[in-house]
Amino acid sequence: MIMQKNEQALAVLHSRYYEPLCAAAYKKIPDEPLVEEMVQDVFVAVWEKSAFLDVDGDIKNYLYATLRNKVLYELRSRVAKTALKAMHLPFRERSDTDVSDLLQAKELEQRLHAVIEELSPQSREAFKLSRFDQLPYKLIAARLNVSVGTVEKHISKALRILRKELSETDYLLLIGLVLSGISLTPADNAHLLLVGL
Repeated sequence: MIMQKNEQALAVLHSRYYEPLCAAAYKKIPDEPLVEEMVQDVFVAVWEKSAFLDVDGDIKNYLYATLRNKVLYELRSRVAKTALKAMHLPFRERSDTDVSDLLQAKELEQRLHAVIEELSPQSREAFKLSRFDQLPYKLIAARLNVSVGTVEKHISKALRILRKELSETDYLLLIGLVLSGISLTPADNAHLLLVGL
C-alpha cells in the first residue's frame, strides 16, 4: 500500500515503528532530538521513494536498514569533524599520546586486514561486501550467486574468526576504523564503537 503513497499506510507504519526505531537509534546516539529527527527522515525517505521501493513485503527490515545508514553517516561525520580539527592543530599542540594513538590505530588496522585476508574466499568477499561496501545480504547473495542464508553463514563465520583472533578492545577499535574509513584515536572512536556489527 505504501507504494501508492497511501497516507493511511504510512500512518500505520509510523505508529508501529516510530518508537522502536527511536529506541534503536538512541542506543547508538544518545541525543533524543537528533534521534527523533533521524527517524522522521527515515519515514520521509520511505514516502518520497515509495513508488520505487522494492522491499518484497519486508518494510521493517528496510526501515531499520535505512536508519542504520543514517546512524552510521552521523557517526562518521562526527569522527571526520574531530579528525579534521585534530589535523589543523599546530604540531606542537599535538601531544605525544596523539602520535602513539595514531600508530596504535594503524597497527590495529593492519592486523584486521591480515585476519580478513586469512578468511576463506567466499567469507572474505561476503564480509567485505557487507562491512566495507555496506550492501544488504540480498544483493551480496545475488553477486556471489548464493542464497541469503549462505551469505549470513559466511558473515557470521567471519565475525567469529575476527572475535577469536583479536582481543575485544582491538576488535571494537578496528571495526570502528573500518566503519569510519580513517584512522582514529580511542577518544574519537568512542561513538563509533557503539554501532556494533
